[in-house]
Formats: sequence, structure tokens, C-alpha cells
Amino acid sequence: KDNQALQKSDLDQSWDLIGGLNLGGSVNELTLYPNPAQDMLFVLGVENQSYQVINTLGEQVLKGQFASDAQISLHTLSSGVYFLKIGQSTKRFVISR
Repeated sequence: KDNQALQKSDLDQSWDLIGGLNLGGSVNELTLYPNPAQDMLFVLGVENQSYQVINTLGEQVLKGQFASDAQISLHTLSSGVYFLKIGQSTKRFVISR
């Protein structure tokens, strides 16, 4: 199995976010905007941390490292539901074009 893919247990927890629950470490301190997003997603509450963007199939579709300006270009992704994973924290966001 691909080590970069979200584990089933992580995905099960991530689905709980759809119901409005915030799970994991510092996810309560994270702010994603705009949500739904179009071409850029801005993240408040992180600095100098790596991230992964996971689709609903549990596949990693983007990864990177946040500097002082935490923003993610979404140009290469299709409309849909995704999860931003930073460390043990996961937060749901939507791309709508």
C-alpha cells in the first residue's frame, strides 16, 4: 500500500468532519478559507509544516510545505470534496468551480 495514502482509520475519522466534528491535534486552531474554494486555499494557524491534500478515495493528490504564507494552489484539482492533512490533523474542504 502507498505510504502516502490516507489510512482507512484516518479516512473514517475524516468523514466525521462532514458532520461538523473537528478531530485531531491542532485542527481546531486551523482556519481554511474560502471554503468552498476555487483556485486557492488559504490556511491560518500553521507555519513551517508539511501538508497533504487527500481525495475522497484516500489518495494523496497534492503535498507540500507551508512557509510563513500558508496557501495552496488548487488549479490542478477538479471540483469535489478533499481533506487537508497536517500532521495528525485533518480538515475537510470543497472545491467548487
